[in-house]
Amino acid sequence: MTYDDDLRLAFANSIVHPDNRRLRLLNEDNASVRETNLEETVRSGETYMLTPSRGLLVLDEDHTWDVSVNVVRSAAIDKLVECAEESGLKYVVVDSGRKGHRHLYLVFGVNRASRILREDAADWARTQGLDVRDQGIRPPGSPHRLTDHAPATVIGDASEALAALETCGSGAPTQTPRRFVAALRGRCLSAEVLSATVSEDGTGGGRYLSTSNTRMALATGLVSMGSTRDVLDRLLNNHGLPCARTLNRLSPEGRQREIDRMWGKATVWVGQRDARTSEPQVEQWANAINRHPWKGQAGGTDHAMAQALADVAQRTKKVEIGLSKRAAALKIGVTPVTAAISLSRLVTAGWLKVIRQHTATTARVFRLCIPADAQPAEALNEAAPAAGPEWNPAHDAGRWRALGKSTLRVGGLVAASRRLGVATLAEWLSTSRRSALHHLGKLVRAGLVRRDDNTHEFVLTASTPSELKAQLAACAVEAGTAGAGDRQRARDEQERRARAERLELIGCGLERHPGVRS
Repeated sequence: MTYDDDLRLAFANSIVHPDNRRLRLLNEDNASVRETNLEETVRSGETYMLTPSRGLLVLDEDHTWDVSVNVVRSAAIDKLVECAEESGLKYVVVDSGRKGHRHLYLVFGVNRASRILREDAADWARTQGLDVRDQGIRPPGSPHRLTDHAPATVIGDASEALAALETCGSGAPTQTPRRFVAALRGRCLSAEVLSATVSEDGTGGGRYLSTSNTRMALATGLVSMGSTRDVLDRLLNNHGLPCARTLNRLSPEGRQREIDRMWGKATVWVGQRDARTSEPQVEQWANAINRHPWKGQAGGTDHAMAQALADVAQRTKKVEIGLSKRAAALKIGVTPVTAAISLSRLVTAGWLKVIRQHTATTARVFRLCIPADAQPAEALNEAAPAAGPEWNPAHDAGRWRALGKSTLRVGGLVAASRRLGVATLAEWLSTSRRSALHHLGKLVRAGLVRRDDNTHEFVLTASTPSELKAQLAACAVEAGTAGAGDRQRARDEQERRARAERLELIGCGLERHPGVRS
């Protein structure tokens, strides 16, 4: 696909760094020839690159002769896209013009907190072999330096991609980038550490005793997330953070020694903390919920909720976890009211115990428990296989008007086992054969599963993941639930933004907090 001059110019303007709007022409050896004017170069049809905005993280999936390296890089791009979808972070995927080569643009925004999170995501990308293109990238529409290759082209709708890229210069709230990094790393810097790190006094208004304590908290948070020392080095040296002012008064050697000291100390602290994790108990709980007979329509929702809690616990390796009803609702594709009711049922049944109630800024904290009437310990290691990501309970096809979460779970078990008999399914679900046949029948009527006449086992009708995705999407369309998840995420993001803006007004004294009497 070839873009016209106006669209190529719009893409260049949306991506280019505002303080460096000069373009660089490229020759056939991919070397920069000279700097030129942006508008004239875009309209000339020559090959060009530009310096991207600091509100974007631009990654290049560059392939080599080593197939194993290419597989890792391709999987890394796919994971970043999946995390962006899950968190609501805006992104654009571009076909670079060479077969299998992709560019990924992640929209973080330009405020300081977002740039800290961007640095951590860039560090993860580097560990996967991806090229972080901070110095230059060919934007969509730019011709390839080799004439037998196509220009860089957006994969998807060009107008939607342009609208997403045009927001990269905003100072949007950091909740979305935080959710993205949490999905990528399994955990993220706390809001307290982020706000203190970027606060004007470098201590979060006295949250920490000194800027040195703030830097130590930042180092500890980065180690806990699995970041590398380079992230801390870049943040403290290159981003003008208030908490780094006293550090930057040292000599370059003294600065590096201090960063080494902080990183070493944080590594020891996190290592000691991780040695006290509850990983065996978490795995036991995850096995127990998969063996429990979750009966009725509510049982499917409760199992999905328990599985969402298990995912959080497995990432944090803790039996005490925090999860808000809004976050839980998004994870399993139900309303916040339904999520709250499901969590209450799990508490009543003995699967959860409330350790700490929620506040205006923190989620309720639960302890994972195994009730006395759960399956016996000797059966806990016989759980069913894990389903693929296509069978996520939050899928539009898993809504109650469509297949439902219990039936969607059965579809995932058929996919994971490739061939599945009724007796095996009933054993895995700890339910009757009649109940197992009921769910298999729904999948057969939806065209997702068929019965093998020779073995009497059930198999998927789809032969590829893309075909399966299309079938699930068709189920959602037929049931009238297509787009329900997207609409729910959009509403949640709108409510989060409105709440963040209101809290900012309260903090500035422009609005009275509802709990304060006049």
